[in-house]
Amino acid sequence: MKFISKSGRKSSYMDRNWERTLQRLKMGFNNYHEQADKVIFKEMLNKAAGLPESLQIPAIAKLVGDNNPDEAINRFINNSYAKSKLWDEEYLNKALEISSEALAKMNDPFIQLAIDLYPTYEEQTEIGKARRGKLDKLYAQLIDVKKQFLATDFIPDANSTLRFTYGRIRGYNPNDAVYYYPITSTNGVLEKTTGSAPFDPPRQLLDLIRNKDYGKFYHKKLDGVPVGILYNMDTTGGNSGSPVLNARGELVGINFDRAFEATINDYAWSESYSRSIAVDIRYVLWLTQKLAGAGYLLQEMGVE
Repeated sequence: MKFISKSGRKSSYMDRNWERTLQRLKMGFNNYHEQADKVIFKEMLNKAAGLPESLQIPAIAKLVGDNNPDEAINRFINNSYAKSKLWDEEYLNKALEISSEALAKMNDPFIQLAIDLYPTYEEQTEIGKARRGKLDKLYAQLIDVKKQFLATDFIPDANSTLRFTYGRIRGYNPNDAVYYYPITSTNGVLEKTTGSAPFDPPRQLLDLIRNKDYGKFYHKKLDGVPVGILYNMDTTGGNSGSPVLNARGELVGINFDRAFEATINDYAWSESYSRSIAVDIRYVLWLTQKLAGAGYLLQEMGVE
């Protein structure tokens, strides 16, 4: 670990912002759920351990050692959550007030992992800065070319701003004799199931679909529950999680991706292939009620 001068610190760690950073950390205690945290953290470690040899992270390779990755990660998870006190607000406050040298001596497994990961974090941060610098230069050149090509004013980049876009639910045909319908259903979940990730849904979900246990969310024309929708709205990176509303302002979906052909959207949009993808809110509500057994949440929201 090394000392970083005040001027070299990230904005969130500067003295003027430190109190706000502490408040954000403390707010995390309100949403902390150990079992959920374990599941997410284990998945992250498994993905890191499964990277190709050329992309291996030294700290994760050290954690696994010569052992079976799954066993080593399970052991680390169980031991670390049992030993660490970072979930204790008083303990965390103490950790935030001491020097980096004293922090390293606390013998907390998560702090030690963070220390081991830091060199890789610094390395990747610098690589990212260099990449962004090159892209920024190229993007400026692209704007100049675009101005000359269009010979007119055009809409500026709205990234990092509140944006509103509108459109219609529409399918598209990316290739000759290929057409993607704008709505998928639970029948497609069954058809795509292979038993291997990412097409390996829970058995309980498959049973619900096979038994057609759809309740109020059954769609007669689809003979199931709507799952995904395609629409010609212009979205970009960072729009995942944005609400999709109908003309009456009702929530009908949650945006999460773009069609493969629409990955060029940041540079060019076309009615013929630019499609964004959302999960249909009826599928979310159905899963909440039937799979998660949390029908009371629907009642709280007044879903009829």
